[in-house]
Amino acid sequence: MFDRALSYPYAQIEGDFLFTDGTITKLEDDSSLIDRQAVLAVGSNRSPEQLLRKFGMNETIPVTKATLRDYDVFYSAHIASYGSIPAVLGQSDGTLVDVSVTWLMPHQLERMHQTEALGKSYDYGESSSLRIDLGNDRSAKRIGCYLGRNGCANLDGSPIVLKEVNALERKFLSADQKTLLTRVYHMNCENKSFEQWLAKIIKDHDFRAKASEKLASSAIKNDLLDFEVR
Repeated sequence: MFDRALSYPYAQIEGDFLFTDGTITKLEDDSSLIDRQAVLAVGSNRSPEQLLRKFGMNETIPVTKATLRDYDVFYSAHIASYGSIPAVLGQSDGTLVDVSVTWLMPHQLERMHQTEALGKSYDYGESSSLRIDLGNDRSAKRIGCYLGRNGCANLDGSPIVLKEVNALERKFLSADQKTLLTRVYHMNCENKSFEQWLAKIIKDHDFRAKASEKLASSAIKNDLLDFEVR
């Protein structure tokens, strides 16, 4: 029960790849990127494991590596239905963070929207002004991203970045998922073990919603002015 919650953001692939029919192959050339929308994947959407959950065995999605300047990948101020505290993009002047880009057809973008709790936990925005290196001389007129609505989780007055995401010139402390969930567990002063608390977070919608509301009440807002919400 706990593996999915604690292993977020899941195993990553080194280099560019093609997720196709539930398997992973090398991206041989960029012809498959044509007529697709570039969408930043800053958390679990970089992982073939998560793409399989969301798209099943019948889609082809190119995923490429990129580096983004003046941003980092933070923990959101909400808890997902599977028990993880997911990722959100946030400003961090001078930081150079590793991200991925999923290149989506229109119907795939619509499916991704359906999996991202639009209007509740995230908004979808696009930008034409990011300082981003897409690699291999690639370009995109506009780059999409799922933008956290609640802001960043606030622990002792500071947002926390994902330890599993590589970055240069980081400005904030990092933690893995289990460490952060344990901190949130202690913040709630629950009269139960961590495992009992996490099980209830996963199984009980109302209990999870209350925990998310508490995170959101102290969240650190981080307006991403480069993006226009669509």
